[in-house]
Amino acid sequence: MIYPIIVVATTIFISCSKEKDISSKFIDINIDIDFVDNKGESITKQLLDQNGLTLFEYKENNKIPIFKPNLDAKNGYTTYTTNNNTIIRIFPPLSEGLKNQKILLQFNENTIDTLDLSYINSGNSMYCKSVLYNSSLVWDVSSEEYRNKDRIIKIVKSEI
Repeated sequence: MIYPIIVVATTIFISCSKEKDISSKFIDINIDIDFVDNKGESITKQLLDQNGLTLFEYKENNKIPIFKPNLDAKNGYTTYTTNNNTIIRIFPPLSEGLKNQKILLQFNENTIDTLDLSYINSGNSMYCKSVLYNSSLVWDVSSEEYRNKDRIIKIVKSEI
């Protein structure tokens, strides 16, 4: 009777003491964008209604459509409303150790904008360091202006 108890206890002890594989934790990686006109009025909803949006990851000189059918945001983004403005929340496809990434935002066949994202890898965590929109810096983690605020990047979009 005591032998089976010892075997079960030993098995549990050995299985609990094994070192587990710890993968990266992606923290603070979504990008929120509100497109505004020259007057500062939000035009994101109209932009999406008129043109739609397709996201691509630009990797090794290839446009790879972002499509994850098992996720709620299967096309790499979702929208939400705050202060009566529609905001686009982009979920970039990530992998461990990623430092830089280019995302293409295609509104129609003639309009493709770029997001250049930089990440910081710290221990088992990864988070967004900076965001460039069409090669212009629009957000940086080290800037006092952005600390302790929601990261909703306002992009002036005069034409589509």
